[in-house]
Amino acid sequence: MLVCYTSPRYCFSRCLRKGAGMSVQTIDIGRSILPSRATSLLLPAAAKPRNLRRAEFALIDALQALTRAGQGVLLLAAVDQPAPAFTYDVPFVRATAPLIPTPYGVLTQLLSAIASMSDTRAAVRASAHTLGLSLTRPEQSAHAAGWPAAQVTQLIGRMLTEEGLVIQLDDLHRADAPSLTVLAEVAANLASRPVSLVCAYRADQAQPAELTALMNMPAARTVALAFAWADDNAVLLDSLLGRKAPLGMMLEAAKADERTLLLGGVPLLEACRRSGRWTDGLMLSERIIGQAQLLGAEYVAAAARAIRSQILLGLGQWAEVQAECDQVITSRACARDVNLTATAMWGGYKARSTAGLPARNLMDALKRWRATVRHTDDPAAAAVVMADLIVHLTETDQLNEARAWLREVEALVERTGHPQARLAQAVGQGALASATNDWRTAVGAYRAAGQHAAQLRDLLLEARANSGLALALLQIGDGESKNEGRERLSVAHSVLSRLNARPDMERCEAGAKQFGLRPRQRRPSAANRTPGALTRREREVLALVVNGLTNRQIAQRLTISEKTAEGHVGNILAKLSVSSRGKAAELAKATGLLEGTAA
Repeated sequence: MLVCYTSPRYCFSRCLRKGAGMSVQTIDIGRSILPSRATSLLLPAAAKPRNLRRAEFALIDALQALTRAGQGVLLLAAVDQPAPAFTYDVPFVRATAPLIPTPYGVLTQLLSAIASMSDTRAAVRASAHTLGLSLTRPEQSAHAAGWPAAQVTQLIGRMLTEEGLVIQLDDLHRADAPSLTVLAEVAANLASRPVSLVCAYRADQAQPAELTALMNMPAARTVALAFAWADDNAVLLDSLLGRKAPLGMMLEAAKADERTLLLGGVPLLEACRRSGRWTDGLMLSERIIGQAQLLGAEYVAAAARAIRSQILLGLGQWAEVQAECDQVITSRACARDVNLTATAMWGGYKARSTAGLPARNLMDALKRWRATVRHTDDPAAAAVVMADLIVHLTETDQLNEARAWLREVEALVERTGHPQARLAQAVGQGALASATNDWRTAVGAYRAAGQHAAQLRDLLLEARANSGLALALLQIGDGESKNEGRERLSVAHSVLSRLNARPDMERCEAGAKQFGLRPRQRRPSAANRTPGALTRREREVLALVVNGLTNRQIAQRLTISEKTAEGHVGNILAKLSVSSRGKAAELAKATGLLEGTAA
């Protein structure tokens, strides 16, 4: 398995290309995995490495599982500074390209690292030392073509154990051409062996042509991971499965290739959760968990269960949530990732408290987690839990505790600027403002929450923001606020109905009842839940929306009531999975959805 790294700023996004033998993937990773018992040689780092995020932990866990199973993958990866310092649960060795390129400099560093490994047989260390010396001599050019690659391949073969081997080479953007040429040959020679060759480089630096050739090998796969302030899930999926490819196409690619399913299944499952494709997500999670258990990828299985539990929380299936969270909490994977543990503890707490079961110990554990959360390098995973917690605390009149959690979220936003943390901050501010009847502040906070949720393409959180915004507007009570509040309420309820998010739907209906409103039950048939599956009347209404008409004007044009027009608009937004009239109009124009429809 060959893994190479690039920078997230200039990540190489390309579709997966299948090929026989060893496969290649490009990854952009800017954090580190926790120490392990494996044999390693770590060279001095220029800066303290960052910790891995959930998708990155899952990626490395999958890589190790595939290595142990003898399935080679050539993985090209983008990294930023500080560079990652991975350690593994399988034997591994690491070397770094020299600051000044010299002929065979990278290979010489690798052979020197192997010769220094105390747990390797003396004969192997001696061979590595001898081969390294031969590469530094002037007569090396007289050797037969392919000689270094054959010798390096043979040496690596002598190092192999039942667990396989990972070889990590860093900073290949400054690697010498002869070393990169040999690495390409070695990768081909090791195609069917339990070896991962991890090659890290920065794409924002000048790259030798041989490195580009390595990336363009027929079986190459690419992955890019994002900065702390970017949506790492979207960046990873774009690079692994094709830039801006539709989610449905990504799902089909993962189903067709078990390696892709294991390496990219966790971020793909998160994308299903966000986009409201919950049925697809539940089915996908079963496949990921089964494949991970088969190959011993324990973290992948636990992370998939955690995301699965979040989908089940949205559906209000409390017993299933508790079962999944219990399995995550008892998994050894939680020792690696405290945010994964917190996700499972929060799901378990919510499921148990809803069922009237004791759950105080879980809340106490979450409070202990709070002491470390502002320093996390995985703001996305932490912020999702904190946003839900703040809302729960305000609903149960624990306002001081909610403010304490909000301060941690604000610290996380200040340090990382991550959109998920900003969303959690806006949700928390809106919930606290609503709890203290500060409705105008709540309106501003929920508007911001809706914008952040739309940026993350999270349908459930966007619907929750719209619901909170609607109730705050209705509390303000002037004519304009009431009109917008009713429309926002209709939009939120339509989306929640489509998602079958029962707990949120009931909360939305209870809020509407305070104002004498009753959002209509909109449960479109399975055929009508796909984008573009609009009725004739909905197409007529959408055409008028595109032309900029208000609900009142639409009602007058079509000779229907304003509430009926409002209901049609809500259905349209839900079916098209958009959050506003403007976005619906843009989608209709971009896709030709209304071709043949008279306005």
